[in-house]
Amino acid sequence: MSKKCTVCGSTKNLKRGWTNSWYCCEDHERESVSDLMRSKPGAGPLPHYNWVPRHIAEQIEWRWRE
Repeated sequence: MSKKCTVCGSTKNLKRGWTNSWYCCEDHERESVSDLMRSKPGAGPLPHYNWVPRHIAEQIEWRWRE
């Protein structure tokens, strides 16, 4: 089984993200986590596009700075 970005299918520069899936960039990880947050029952509208809770956003930023 080959690793691919969950969002675009790229096989380069992959990192395992907060959802335990593979991502090729910070934006794709944020998009996926934001979609997950939006799908939770009772979540309501998110504050803005690709919004994630602050503690998760910090983890994502840290991972992609490495």
